[in-house]
Amino acid sequence: MKTEDESRLHDLVRTCLDHLLLPESGPLQDQAQAIRGFRATGPRIWQIDLDDSPAVSLPDQPLPIEASYADESSEVAGEVLIWTKNGRIDSLELPWFTDLMPRNIPSAQQLLFDE
Repeated sequence: MKTEDESRLHDLVRTCLDHLLLPESGPLQDQAQAIRGFRATGPRIWQIDLDDSPAVSLPDQPLPIEASYADESSEVAGEVLIWTKNGRIDSLELPWFTDLMPRNIPSAQQLLFDE
């Protein structure tokens, strides 16, 4: 059973991939459906555990999605980075722009996209 935080992380990944304008976006959405879980590896960084799913031809780097998130005290509190490695979504990072690290994981409704 997913925790509320895991559900929010999964929603963030899926919503960001909905805004990805690449030919690989469909297969990456399939990968998002294969997410088994998230493991914290640092402050606001999670390794993504996937079931088997086909890899895509993309370099090991953040996906080109211009996504940020708002919080209750700031218009833009940080950004969303989804990293790929070996053609698979690999990790999720939520850097922050505020003086203090946000305590909560943003919801998909708090996402802002530059399109």
